Amino acid sequence: MASSLHPWRQRLWQSLASVRTGIILLILVGLVAAAGTVILQRPATDPDQLQRAYSPQLLRWLDGLGLTNVFHSWWFALLLALLSLSIVLASIERFPAAWHYFARPYRRPEPHFRAVLPLKYEIPVRDSERALRAAEQALRRMGFKPERVSGDEEGEVSLYAERNRFARLAAYVVHLSLLLVLLGGIVDSVWGYRGYLNLTRGQQASQIELSDGSKRPMPFTLRCDGAGQENYADGTPKRWWSKLVVLKDGREVARKEIAVNDPLVYGGLRFFQANYGMTGEVAGVKLLATPRRGGSPQSLLLSPGEPATLADGTNLRLERFVPDFYVRDNQIYTRSEEPNNPAILLSLASAAGQSKLWIFSNYPEY
Repeated sequence: MASSLHPWRQRLWQSLASVRTGIILLILVGLVAAAGTVILQRPATDPDQLQRAYSPQLLRWLDGLGLTNVFHSWWFALLLALLSLSIVLASIERFPAAWHYFARPYRRPEPHFRAVLPLKYEIPVRDSERALRAAEQALRRMGFKPERVSGDEEGEVSLYAERNRFARLAAYVVHLSLLLVLLGGIVDSVWGYRGYLNLTRGQQASQIELSDGSKRPMPFTLRCDGAGQENYADGTPKRWWSKLVVLKDGREVARKEIAVNDPLVYGGLRFFQANYGMTGEVAGVKLLATPRRGGSPQSLLLSPGEPATLADGTNLRLERFVPDFYVRDNQIYTRSEEPNNPAILLSLASAAGQSKLWIFSNYPEY
Protein backbone atom coordinates (compact mmCIF):
# COMPACT_ATOMS: atom_id res chain seq x y z
CA MET A 1 0.00 0.00 0.00
CA ALA A 2 2.86 2.36 0.80
CA SER A 3 4.59 1.73 -2.56
CA SER A 4 2.22 4.11 -4.40
CA LEU A 5 3.23 7.06 -2.21
CA HIS A 6 5.91 9.64 -2.87
CA PRO A 7 9.38 8.65 -1.58
CA TRP A 8 9.34 10.89 1.50
CA ARG A 9 5.78 9.92 2.33
CA GLN A 10 6.70 6.29 1.87
CA ARG A 11 9.65 6.64 4.25
CA LEU A 12 7.43 8.42 6.80
CA TRP A 13 4.80 5.68 6.45
CA GLN A 14 7.38 2.92 6.91
CA SER A 15 8.92 4.68 9.91
CA LEU A 16 5.59 5.13 11.70
CA ALA A 17 4.40 1.63 10.77
CA SER A 18 7.55 -0.11 12.02
CA VAL A 19 7.45 -2.18 15.18
CA ARG A 20 10.56 -0.38 16.46
CA THR A 21 8.80 2.99 16.32
CA GLY A 22 5.78 1.61 18.13
CA ILE A 23 7.94 0.11 20.88
CA ILE A 24 9.90 3.37 21.31
CA LEU A 25 6.68 5.40 21.57
CA LEU A 26 5.18 2.89 23.99
CA ILE A 27 8.29 3.11 26.21
CA LEU A 28 8.12 6.92 26.13
CA VAL A 29 4.46 6.88 27.15
CA GLY A 30 5.31 4.51 30.00
CA LEU A 31 8.18 6.71 31.20
CA VAL A 32 6.07 9.87 31.07
CA ALA A 33 3.20 8.14 32.89
CA ALA A 34 5.67 6.95 35.54
CA ALA A 35 6.95 10.52 35.91
CA GLY A 36 3.35 11.67 36.39
CA THR A 37 2.97 9.27 39.31
CA VAL A 38 6.31 10.17 40.94
CA ILE A 39 6.16 13.96 40.52
CA LEU A 40 3.46 15.66 42.58
CA GLN A 41 0.60 16.69 40.32
CA ARG A 42 -1.68 19.68 40.34
CA PRO A 43 -4.43 20.14 41.47
CA ALA A 44 -4.54 16.97 43.59
CA THR A 45 -1.54 18.22 45.57
CA ASP A 46 -1.94 21.18 47.86
CA PRO A 47 0.12 24.21 46.69
CA ASP A 48 1.81 24.46 50.09
CA GLN A 49 2.86 20.83 49.83
CA LEU A 50 4.35 21.47 46.39
CA GLN A 51 6.33 24.40 47.73
CA ARG A 52 7.62 22.28 50.59
CA ALA A 53 8.57 19.42 48.27
CA TYR A 54 10.36 21.44 45.57
CA SER A 55 12.47 24.56 45.55
CA PRO A 56 10.96 27.63 43.80
CA GLN A 57 13.34 27.27 40.83
CA LEU A 58 12.62 23.55 40.38
CA LEU A 59 8.87 24.12 40.73
CA ARG A 60 8.91 26.81 38.04
CA TRP A 61 10.86 24.45 35.78
CA LEU A 62 8.42 21.58 36.40
CA ASP A 63 5.42 23.86 35.80
CA GLY A 64 6.95 25.25 32.61
CA LEU A 65 7.46 21.76 31.18
CA GLY A 66 4.01 20.63 32.24
CA LEU A 67 5.44 17.92 34.52
CA THR A 68 3.16 18.96 37.38
CA ASN A 69 0.14 18.31 35.15
CA VAL A 70 1.48 15.57 32.89
CA PHE A 71 -1.75 13.92 31.84
CA HIS A 72 -3.28 17.19 30.62
CA SER A 73 -0.25 18.60 28.82
CA TRP A 74 -0.31 19.13 25.06
CA TRP A 75 2.85 17.07 24.47
CA PHE A 76 1.40 14.06 26.33
CA ALA A 77 -1.69 14.19 24.10
CA LEU A 78 0.61 14.44 21.04
CA LEU A 79 2.62 11.43 22.25
CA LEU A 80 -0.57 9.39 22.65
CA ALA A 81 -1.73 10.47 19.18
CA LEU A 82 1.60 9.41 17.59
CA LEU A 83 1.43 6.03 19.32
CA SER A 84 -2.15 5.57 18.14
CA LEU A 85 -1.15 6.50 14.58
CA SER A 86 1.76 4.04 14.70
CA ILE A 87 -0.55 1.23 15.82
CA VAL A 88 -3.07 2.04 13.06
CA LEU A 89 -0.42 2.16 10.31
CA ALA A 90 1.28 -1.02 11.54
CA SER A 91 -2.08 -2.79 11.52
CA ILE A 92 -2.89 -1.58 8.01
CA GLU A 93 0.56 -2.64 6.80
CA ARG A 94 0.30 -6.20 8.13
CA PHE A 95 -3.43 -6.91 7.99
CA PRO A 96 -3.66 -8.07 4.33
CA ALA A 97 -1.21 -10.94 4.89
CA ALA A 98 -2.91 -11.99 8.11
CA TRP A 99 -6.34 -11.84 6.48
CA HIS A 100 -5.11 -13.84 3.47
CA TYR A 101 -3.88 -16.57 5.79
CA PHE A 102 -7.16 -16.46 7.74
CA ALA A 103 -9.46 -16.45 4.71
CA ARG A 104 -7.46 -18.79 2.44
CA PRO A 105 -5.09 -20.96 4.48
CA TYR A 106 -2.63 -23.34 2.81
CA ARG A 107 -4.44 -26.66 2.82
CA ARG A 108 -1.67 -28.82 1.39
CA PRO A 109 2.12 -28.53 1.46
CA GLU A 110 3.90 -27.81 -1.79
CA PRO A 111 6.80 -30.06 -2.83
CA HIS A 112 9.40 -27.36 -2.15
CA PHE A 113 7.94 -26.88 1.34
CA ARG A 114 8.38 -30.55 2.15
CA ALA A 115 11.88 -30.54 0.68
CA VAL A 116 13.19 -27.86 3.06
CA LEU A 117 11.62 -29.19 6.26
CA PRO A 118 14.42 -29.59 8.84
CA LEU A 119 12.66 -32.48 10.58
CA LYS A 120 10.87 -35.06 8.48
CA TYR A 121 10.38 -38.79 8.48
CA GLU A 122 8.88 -41.03 5.82
CA ILE A 123 6.81 -44.03 6.86
CA PRO A 124 6.07 -46.58 4.14
CA VAL A 125 2.51 -47.94 4.23
CA ARG A 126 0.97 -50.81 2.34
CA ASP A 127 -2.61 -49.54 2.36
CA SER A 128 -2.83 -45.74 1.91
CA GLU A 129 -6.59 -45.63 2.53
CA ARG A 130 -6.24 -47.45 5.82
CA ALA A 131 -3.37 -45.15 6.84
CA LEU A 132 -5.44 -42.07 6.05
CA ARG A 133 -8.35 -43.32 8.18
CA ALA A 134 -6.01 -44.02 11.10
CA ALA A 135 -4.52 -40.56 10.82
CA GLU A 136 -7.99 -39.00 10.69
CA GLN A 137 -9.04 -40.88 13.83
CA ALA A 138 -5.92 -39.75 15.65
CA LEU A 139 -6.56 -36.11 14.70
CA ARG A 140 -10.19 -36.31 15.82
CA ARG A 141 -9.12 -37.67 19.20
CA MET A 142 -6.95 -34.56 19.57
CA GLY A 143 -9.92 -32.27 18.84
CA PHE A 144 -9.25 -31.53 15.18
CA LYS A 145 -11.62 -31.85 12.21
CA PRO A 146 -9.47 -33.29 9.41
CA GLU A 147 -10.35 -33.01 5.75
CA ARG A 148 -8.82 -34.60 2.70
CA VAL A 149 -7.28 -32.36 0.05
CA SER A 150 -6.44 -33.69 -3.41
CA GLY A 151 -3.01 -32.97 -4.85
CA ASP A 152 -1.84 -32.05 -8.31
CA GLU A 153 -0.93 -35.64 -9.16
CA GLU A 154 -3.54 -38.33 -9.54
CA GLY A 155 -4.07 -40.24 -6.31
CA GLU A 156 -2.13 -37.72 -4.21
CA VAL A 157 -4.07 -36.88 -1.02
CA SER A 158 -3.15 -34.63 1.93
CA LEU A 159 -4.79 -34.36 5.32
CA TYR A 160 -5.54 -30.84 6.53
CA ALA A 161 -6.59 -29.99 10.09
CA GLU A 162 -6.42 -26.79 12.09
CA ARG A 163 -7.78 -25.25 15.26
CA ASN A 164 -8.16 -21.66 16.49
CA ARG A 165 -7.42 -20.10 13.14
CA PHE A 166 -8.82 -16.79 14.44
CA ALA A 167 -5.76 -16.52 16.70
CA ARG A 168 -4.04 -14.97 13.68
CA LEU A 169 -6.28 -11.94 14.22
CA ALA A 170 -5.72 -11.75 17.99
CA ALA A 171 -3.04 -9.11 17.56
CA TYR A 172 -5.58 -6.77 15.98
CA VAL A 173 -7.95 -7.26 18.92
CA VAL A 174 -5.07 -6.19 21.17
CA HIS A 175 -4.38 -3.21 18.89
CA LEU A 176 -8.04 -2.20 19.05
CA SER A 177 -8.08 -2.37 22.84
CA LEU A 178 -4.90 -0.27 23.00
CA LEU A 179 -6.45 2.30 20.67
CA LEU A 180 -9.52 2.55 22.91
CA VAL A 181 -7.30 3.15 25.95
CA LEU A 182 -5.20 5.72 24.10
CA LEU A 183 -8.31 7.45 22.75
CA GLY A 184 -9.61 7.77 26.29
CA GLY A 185 -6.29 9.28 27.35
CA ILE A 186 -6.35 11.77 24.46
CA VAL A 187 -9.95 12.82 25.17
CA ASP A 188 -9.13 13.25 28.85
CA SER A 189 -5.96 15.20 28.07
CA VAL A 190 -7.62 17.59 25.60
CA TRP A 191 -11.17 17.99 26.93
CA GLY A 192 -10.95 16.60 30.44
CA TYR A 193 -10.07 18.62 33.51
CA ARG A 194 -9.11 18.02 37.11
CA GLY A 195 -9.94 20.12 40.10
CA TYR A 196 -9.89 20.10 43.85
CA LEU A 197 -12.84 20.23 46.20
CA ASN A 198 -12.32 20.62 49.93
CA LEU A 199 -15.45 19.80 51.93
CA THR A 200 -16.02 19.51 55.65
CA ARG A 201 -18.90 17.73 57.32
CA GLY A 202 -22.21 19.39 56.43
CA GLN A 203 -20.63 21.60 53.79
CA GLN A 204 -21.71 21.60 50.15
CA ALA A 205 -20.32 23.04 46.94
CA SER A 206 -21.31 23.42 43.30
CA GLN A 207 -17.93 24.57 41.91
CA ILE A 208 -14.56 22.90 41.41
CA GLU A 209 -11.29 24.77 41.83
CA LEU A 210 -8.95 24.06 38.90
CA SER A 211 -5.17 23.94 38.93
CA ASP A 212 -4.87 27.48 37.52
CA GLY A 213 -6.93 28.92 40.37
CA SER A 214 -10.11 29.37 38.34
CA LYS A 215 -13.41 27.74 39.27
CA ARG A 216 -15.62 25.56 37.10
CA PRO A 217 -19.32 25.10 37.93
CA MET A 218 -20.77 21.62 38.28
CA PRO A 219 -24.23 20.66 36.97
CA PHE A 220 -25.16 19.55 40.49
CA THR A 221 -24.30 20.20 44.14
CA LEU A 222 -22.09 17.93 46.21
CA ARG A 223 -22.52 17.66 49.98
CA CYS A 224 -20.32 15.97 52.55
CA ASP A 225 -22.25 14.17 55.29
CA GLY A 226 -19.20 12.80 57.06
CA ALA A 227 -15.51 11.98 56.81
CA GLY A 228 -13.08 9.94 58.82
CA GLN A 229 -9.86 8.02 59.06
CA GLU A 230 -9.25 4.40 60.02
CA ASN A 231 -5.90 3.51 61.55
CA TYR A 232 -3.81 0.38 61.97
CA ALA A 233 -2.96 -0.93 65.44
CA ASP A 234 0.23 1.14 65.49
CA GLY A 235 -1.68 4.34 64.76
CA THR A 236 -0.67 4.80 61.11
CA PRO A 237 -3.47 5.71 58.67
CA LYS A 238 -5.19 2.73 57.05
CA ARG A 239 -8.11 4.24 55.17
CA TRP A 240 -9.71 7.63 54.52
CA TRP A 241 -13.40 7.86 53.68
CA SER A 242 -16.03 10.49 52.97
CA LYS A 243 -19.79 10.20 52.71
CA LEU A 244 -20.93 12.26 49.71
CA VAL A 245 -24.42 13.17 48.57
CA VAL A 246 -25.31 14.49 45.10
CA LEU A 247 -28.07 17.08 45.06
CA LYS A 248 -29.86 18.18 41.91
CA ASP A 249 -32.70 20.68 41.87
CA GLY A 250 -32.76 20.53 45.66
CA ARG A 251 -33.26 16.76 45.93
CA GLU A 252 -30.92 13.88 46.58
CA VAL A 253 -30.10 11.85 43.46
CA ALA A 254 -27.04 9.83 44.53
CA ARG A 255 -25.14 8.89 47.65
CA LYS A 256 -21.88 7.01 48.22
CA GLU A 257 -19.07 6.54 50.72
CA ILE A 258 -15.87 7.08 48.75
CA ALA A 259 -12.32 5.99 49.57
CA VAL A 260 -8.94 6.44 47.92
CA ASN A 261 -9.52 3.93 45.09
CA ASP A 262 -13.31 3.85 45.19
CA PRO A 263 -14.67 7.10 43.64
CA LEU A 264 -18.14 8.51 43.21
CA VAL A 265 -19.04 8.75 39.52
CA TYR A 266 -21.92 10.99 38.49
CA GLY A 267 -22.63 13.26 35.54
CA GLY A 268 -19.30 12.45 33.83
CA LEU A 269 -17.30 13.49 36.92
CA ARG A 270 -15.28 11.26 39.23
CA PHE A 271 -14.70 12.28 42.84
CA PHE A 272 -11.73 10.57 44.47
CA GLN A 273 -10.67 10.70 48.10
CA ALA A 274 -7.39 12.57 47.59
CA ASN A 275 -6.46 13.42 51.16
CA TYR A 276 -7.79 13.90 54.63
CA GLY A 277 -6.74 16.40 57.25
CA MET A 278 -7.62 19.05 59.75
CA THR A 279 -9.49 22.20 58.78
CA GLY A 280 -8.75 24.22 61.90
CA GLU A 281 -12.45 24.22 62.79
CA VAL A 282 -13.97 22.47 65.77
CA ALA A 283 -17.33 20.80 66.23
CA GLY A 284 -17.28 21.07 69.99
CA VAL A 285 -15.09 21.61 73.05
CA LYS A 286 -15.52 19.67 76.27
CA LEU A 287 -14.86 21.67 79.46
CA LEU A 288 -14.67 20.67 83.10
CA ALA A 289 -15.64 23.60 85.39
CA THR A 290 -14.63 23.25 89.07
CA PRO A 291 -16.03 25.79 91.59
CA ARG A 292 -13.33 27.64 93.53
CA ARG A 293 -15.31 27.58 96.78
CA GLY A 294 -15.95 23.87 96.56
CA GLY A 295 -18.69 21.86 94.99
CA SER A 296 -19.11 19.26 92.31
CA PRO A 297 -17.30 19.74 88.97
CA GLN A 298 -19.56 20.38 85.99
CA SER A 299 -18.87 18.95 82.53
CA LEU A 300 -19.88 21.09 79.57
CA LEU A 301 -19.84 20.56 75.82
CA LEU A 302 -19.56 23.86 73.97
CA SER A 303 -20.41 24.10 70.30
CA PRO A 304 -19.70 27.20 68.19
CA GLY A 305 -22.59 29.64 68.46
CA GLU A 306 -24.45 27.64 71.13
CA PRO A 307 -24.26 28.97 74.72
CA ALA A 308 -24.06 26.84 77.83
CA THR A 309 -24.92 27.69 81.43
CA LEU A 310 -22.96 26.90 84.58
CA ALA A 311 -24.59 25.91 87.85
CA ASP A 312 -24.21 29.44 89.22
CA GLY A 313 -26.07 30.93 86.21
CA THR A 314 -23.03 32.10 84.26
CA ASN A 315 -23.50 31.81 80.47
CA LEU A 316 -20.57 30.59 78.38
CA ARG A 317 -20.07 30.91 74.66
CA LEU A 318 -17.23 29.60 72.49
CA GLU A 319 -15.95 32.60 70.57
CA ARG A 320 -12.81 31.25 68.91
CA PHE A 321 -10.79 28.06 68.54
CA VAL A 322 -7.07 28.18 67.70
CA PRO A 323 -5.65 24.70 66.91
CA ASP A 324 -1.92 25.43 67.22
CA PHE A 325 -1.48 28.79 68.93
CA TYR A 326 1.48 31.08 69.39
CA VAL A 327 1.69 34.64 70.67
CA ARG A 328 3.10 37.58 68.71
CA ASP A 329 2.65 41.25 69.54
CA ASN A 330 0.23 40.24 72.28
CA GLN A 331 -2.03 38.55 69.71
CA ILE A 332 -2.96 34.87 69.29
CA TYR A 333 -2.11 33.20 65.96
CA THR A 334 -1.96 29.60 64.73
CA ARG A 335 0.97 27.78 63.19
CA SER A 336 -1.05 25.01 61.54
CA GLU A 337 -4.47 23.43 61.34
CA GLU A 338 -3.38 20.48 63.49
CA PRO A 339 -4.54 20.60 67.15
CA ASN A 340 -0.99 20.45 68.49
CA ASN A 341 -1.31 23.36 70.90
CA PRO A 342 -5.01 24.30 71.11
CA ALA A 343 -6.49 27.40 72.71
CA ILE A 344 -10.06 28.65 73.03
CA LEU A 345 -11.56 32.05 73.69
CA LEU A 346 -14.67 32.06 75.89
CA SER A 347 -17.14 34.85 76.56
CA LEU A 348 -18.76 34.88 80.02
CA ALA A 349 -21.95 36.66 80.99
CA SER A 350 -23.13 36.74 84.61
CA ALA A 351 -24.76 39.09 87.09
CA ALA A 352 -21.36 40.65 87.70
CA GLY A 353 -20.99 41.63 84.03
CA GLN A 354 -19.41 40.30 80.84
CA SER A 355 -15.82 39.25 80.23
CA LYS A 356 -13.65 37.14 77.93
CA LEU A 357 -11.23 34.40 78.88
CA TRP A 358 -8.48 32.53 77.01
CA ILE A 359 -7.91 28.90 77.98
CA PHE A 360 -4.76 27.10 76.81
CA SER A 361 -4.99 23.32 76.82
CA ASN A 362 -1.26 22.76 77.34
CA TYR A 363 -0.92 25.57 79.89
CA PRO A 364 -3.79 25.18 82.40
CA GLU A 365 -2.06 27.51 84.92
CA TYR A 366 -2.79 30.55 82.72
